[in-house]
Amino acid sequence: MSVAGKYKVSAAAPNGNVEIIMDIAESGGAYTGTLSAQNNTSELKNISVDGGSFSCSANITYDYDRFNVTIKGNVDGDAVSGSIITPYMPVSFKGQRI
Repeated sequence: MSVAGKYKVSAAAPNGNVEIIMDIAESGGAYTGTLSAQNNTSELKNISVDGGSFSCSANITYDYDRFNVTIKGNVDGDAVSGSIITPYMPVSFKGQRI
């Protein structure tokens, strides 16, 4: 199954779970996407896909702080899981295609 799709994921942040919408699109072998959480949307950059695995980066706003993150994940059917590597610590996430 393709990595492309829209996913509702929950990330295990230190002060509670954060609900995120991750949207990845593919056109002609190139990937684009967005990450939306806490009323903020960030562009996914440098999206790399290898089978069901993907990685990308984003500049996000979380609790009024703005920083760069690296996202590494795996898609298995309609399930997605992985980690968001922040400047502070890695945060695990999991969710489903919607």
